[in-house]
Amino acid sequence: MPKYYHGVNERRCDDGYPPCCGLVLLYARLGLHRYNLLQGKNLQLIRVKKYNKTFGGCVISTFYITLEVEDPAIPASLLTFQARVTELGYRRLLLKCGIARPLGETKKKSALKKKPLFGDMYGDKSRSELMPDFPSENPFENTNRFYVLDKTELQAHDWIQLYLDLAVATTNRSLEQDRYAPTNLKILKVSIETTQDPETPNQGHDVYDATFYIRYKDSCQARVGKDVDRIAVIRRILDKNTGDLRLLGRNESSLSIIPKKAKKSRFRPLLGVHKPWRLSSLRLRKSYKNPGVGFARRHKTKSI
Repeated sequence: MPKYYHGVNERRCDDGYPPCCGLVLLYARLGLHRYNLLQGKNLQLIRVKKYNKTFGGCVISTFYITLEVEDPAIPASLLTFQARVTELGYRRLLLKCGIARPLGETKKKSALKKKPLFGDMYGDKSRSELMPDFPSENPFENTNRFYVLDKTELQAHDWIQLYLDLAVATTNRSLEQDRYAPTNLKILKVSIETTQDPETPNQGHDVYDATFYIRYKDSCQARVGKDVDRIAVIRRILDKNTGDLRLLGRNESSLSIIPKKAKKSRFRPLLGVHKPWRLSSLRLRKSYKNPGVGFARRHKTKSI
């Protein structure tokens, strides 16, 4: 445990105790997602029983969560799980999940000690260097660089909603906000960009290093004001050697990536005359409306 932690607070969420706060529920789902990703399972969260939260001289904490899960395909398959989620930054999406396993199961030790793929601090790179940037092009149009998910794929991968909820919840921290998971978030489009690495094969949706671009609408005025059309950019790094799962990301206005299209005027531009209603005389105004009529030269005719 890092030296700036002074202790641990225990919170119970069983019957007779206050319900578990929304942020911890999201962290529990993240731990379960890590397990499903590594083991190819589809376990679902039933409830959080209790959690321990570190506290001390830093606003970030580590959460040790005990939860109950089940396999929807197997009746009466209730299991008790443990997960550990560490915050690496405050008011930012910087999370690390290093443990998620059934209660009583220990981590298998390999005879050959494997070196962490990204290291304790992501190798030689800092977290800011690994934070995903907003691309210079529309990620929902360039299909050569980005893979755009269809509606069927969005419904099949509910963890995409989890990523978005975490991105919004971690960047809008307060005692009140932490009690509830974010609501009023409607996903519009999702695209994926994978990082090509010979040691981390990237295929399909379960790649080890991938960046997700999620365009969504947030109707909560307290969070975003009138800027409801937004984009979350989230990078997922899964170290296959250690099993550590990391999420890094941010969310901003969609105008950061997709510029607003200029509205076309309903009126055609008037060529040749500026502000015709300001023409001085009635004859000039009539002649402007009926070109070729009013400006004809008058010739005096002599009577014979």
